[in-house]
Amino acid sequence: YCKCTGTNAPSRYEQCSPGLFWDLRGWNGSTDSSSKTASFNYLNPPYGENTLWGTNGGICNWPSFKDDERPLLTLSEAEALCNLPTPTGDPSPLPSVEPSEMPSLSPSAGPTLFPSSSPSLGFTFTIRATCGFCTKSQTGCNSGPSCAIQCPSGYPAGYYPDLTDHKAYCKCTGTNAPSRYEQCSPGLFWDLRGWNGSTDSSSKTASFNYLNPPYGENTLWGTNGGICNWPSFKDDERPLLTLSEAEALCNLPTPTGDPSPLPSVEPSEMPSLSPSAGPTLFPSSSPSLGFTFTIRATCGFCTKSQTGCNSGPSCAIQCPSGYPAGYYPDLTDHK
Repeated sequence: YCKCTGTNAPSRYEQCSPGLFWDLRGWNGSTDSSSKTASFNYLNPPYGENTLWGTNGGICNWPSFKDDERPLLTLSEAEALCNLPTPTGDPSPLPSVEPSEMPSLSPSAGPTLFPSSSPSLGFTFTIRATCGFCTKSQTGCNSGPSCAIQCPSGYPAGYYPDLTDHKAYCKCTGTNAPSRYEQCSPGLFWDLRGWNGSTDSSSKTASFNYLNPPYGENTLWGTNGGICNWPSFKDDERPLLTLSEAEALCNLPTPTGDPSPLPSVEPSEMPSLSPSAGPTLFPSSSPSLGFTFTIRATCGFCTKSQTGCNSGPSCAIQCPSGYPAGYYPDLTDHK
């Protein structure tokens, strides 16, 4: 699949580990399960279902979980999508309907996982089991830049950087579906926040946010997204640790004094993990064009040969200009 940023920041072509396939919707159950649900949605036309099959997320999943109708094409078939038919008849006038506003691409605000009024514990709190779970040696991912892993049970879905290697991260699904350890291509680093400008730019903005404590800033530095970016765009304070320093995060200090009673504060409701409703990119009242519409330049942009990503399972690419941020499957390779 291709992870397109929708900006001038580099995008990526990725392949799932052997034995897994790219699951557009992120199903949490096998194909024949009546209770399964999807975590991600198709992009608005013409980028989503039945055209480019682009989505706002996805995971490398077990083949038994596959539940979509995307085709498996040859490269020539993918390229043939460029051939627009000749229009017949006179198109009707375009309706005067303005597109709606763009949606919020980030999830809604996260829940309060702990009471807002914290008790006095008598020592500095460091969550146990954070110690270096996302490192190359801890995940066992020693054979290449990408592999399937299992994140610690109970950790929320998100992107957790390898604190011993600033070009690597773990994409945790938050479910029993497989997670992934990934390394950015040479020359790029893992940008937690997805900045769209260099460090010294006063107008730069971030695309992603830190997860709620204790999974985010100043602990695990987990976020709800991220991109492989240029080093000049780096703007975060995460440390670069040795493996022993990362493992030392497990060592809780001995409590001193008597902790105060826990306050009676309930956690807030869980956030909506999906983006808000997409905009109407085209008028709701469609004109009669006299032919079947196929978007030009969709033809096989996300294939191994078209992206030039022939040296390994992952590389930096440039998605077509104007394409919205999202995940676009390689229609010639379902992994």
